[in-house]
Amino acid sequence: MKGKIVDKTNKNSVWSIWNASPNAITLIALIITIIILLILAGVTINLTLGENGLFNTAKRAGEDYEKAAIKEEIEYAIVDIKIEELENGKELTIDILEQKLPNKLKDITIEKDDEGQIVGEYKGYDYTITEEYEVIVEKPGIKPIITYTISDETIGINELTITLKATISEGSITKIIKPDGNYEEDVNEVEYKVKQNGKYKFVVEASNGSKRTKTVHISNLKPIAPVIKSDEAYPVLTQYGIEGAKVQIIYEENENLEHFYSEDNGTTWNIYSGEFKPSSNSIIAKSVVKSNPDCYTQTQVDKVVSNYALGPEAYDGDNSTKVIYKGTGPIENYIYVSTEMQGKTIVILRSMGHYTTHGIKYYNEKDEEISSEMMTGHIADLETEYIIPEGTKKIGIYYSSTQGADWGWIHEIKVKNQPEFKIKSYYPELSDNKIRNGYNKIQIEYYVTSVEQLYKVNTGEWKKYSGEEILLEIGETLYAKGVDLEGKETDITNYEAVLPSDALGIEAYDEDNSTKVSYKGTGPIENYVYVSAEMQGKTIIILRSMGHGTTHGIKYYNEKDEEISSEMMTGHVADLETEYIIPEGTKKIGIYYSSNNSQDWGEVKEVKVKNN
Repeated sequence: MKGKIVDKTNKNSVWSIWNASPNAITLIALIITIIILLILAGVTINLTLGENGLFNTAKRAGEDYEKAAIKEEIEYAIVDIKIEELENGKELTIDILEQKLPNKLKDITIEKDDEGQIVGEYKGYDYTITEEYEVIVEKPGIKPIITYTISDETIGINELTITLKATISEGSITKIIKPDGNYEEDVNEVEYKVKQNGKYKFVVEASNGSKRTKTVHISNLKPIAPVIKSDEAYPVLTQYGIEGAKVQIIYEENENLEHFYSEDNGTTWNIYSGEFKPSSNSIIAKSVVKSNPDCYTQTQVDKVVSNYALGPEAYDGDNSTKVIYKGTGPIENYIYVSTEMQGKTIVILRSMGHYTTHGIKYYNEKDEEISSEMMTGHIADLETEYIIPEGTKKIGIYYSSTQGADWGWIHEIKVKNQPEFKIKSYYPELSDNKIRNGYNKIQIEYYVTSVEQLYKVNTGEWKKYSGEEILLEIGETLYAKGVDLEGKETDITNYEAVLPSDALGIEAYDEDNSTKVSYKGTGPIENYVYVSAEMQGKTIIILRSMGHGTTHGIKYYNEKDEEISSEMMTGHVADLETEYIIPEGTKKIGIYYSSNNSQDWGEVKEVKVKNN
């Protein structure tokens, strides 16, 4: 069969070319080689320039080396400063480091941030020194760089302008906060006017979230004029006594200033260290810039202590000195009152002429009179106690007279600061075999300033008081005193223990018939003795003598002080011994006497328990 042979091979395919001619191999190899070379070139470029490429890796290595070198320089400087301080017997502090680091490293910027760390720039890198003296060095440009200029640094000027500039390599400045709290946004420069010496802190914030502070120290301005507080120069009544009139001077608070005052018109100057008692009625105060003594501001007051202030003679602790009043008046001298003295007691010792009106007035903080206590006429060395009303701000000591030649003296005014006694008096008491004498129990209350609280009984040693009640037998004497923080002792308070005024006297149960409780006049008189529970139903014996017109006997009372019963007789008895059985429920017994004759009399010689 004859047929046509057909070539089904694609003459344009690779295989066709391959099969077609041996020379085609060269072209294909070339294409493949180019592709491989391109791939290799890309890999090489990436290895060199990519994020982790050789170039960036080398760059980072260089930065790391620089950072390590800078860190090491700063650390060496810190060690040097620490050694110097130790040689001088001092410990290294952040403040010392802030002061001395610029002397060790040239061109380093330095300041303290809000956290008390040292921050700044050195050789193009930002650094931080923590409170533990760890040094952290960061890539430059992460934090803002701050510079500032001052418009005028002439010492003694009244005002200047701080111009602050901020830049950052990565990002932008978003906010600059000024020392007064006001701020400007999206600016690189601000101005701030200053009229007073001090430290002025600016805060710069950047778009990358970083923040930096800059504190500008100003010390060349004229100081603010001191204020001499003379309007309140009165003596003040305090818990510790009366403090003489004092002068207070308010100066500008600034570490670059020194503060002085003079009481002799500037001939001599004293360093001001707080309130003082003036020796002159004219005071000059001045604030001086330390760096330039010629730069200062001063204030003068020619009337410091008020003419109406109570004179020191009245509170110097010496009764022989006195504030003297003369003529008709009226005259009123003032003393101020500290808050803690409201409600407490003062004592005034004074003497006044025959035609005087004298006393004390109380004023509130609005200078309105709250109340007054007055008396009229002659007194000699009269000591009077006054309780200061709540709300009292000042006290006026008042004097006036109807006679031009009249007079008055205030010898002394003092705080009543001696201890006070709270006294419980106990009656004598019948027990199983005798009558126990009455006694007192004393609670001592010391004045608020008495940090040391002391007491003694009779002539015993002084002891520390611990707050307990002190049992005092009849006739014993208790003494108490306090000592304040300054070692000053109060006056001594004393008390001799006595029976209640209506108690049966000791003479009636001292087992001595020659002593007696005596009655005189009409009466009625009733003296009491208490009864212990075990004595109810038992017998007592009373030995007594009574006048002709007397009614005498015994009454029994229960715990509600209600009379249970009584046994009475009338008329004269001489050394009569009578037995009485104490009723159940008896709490106390009353020994009774009365008469219809003012000349009549009675005697209870002895009361005793009948021991069967």
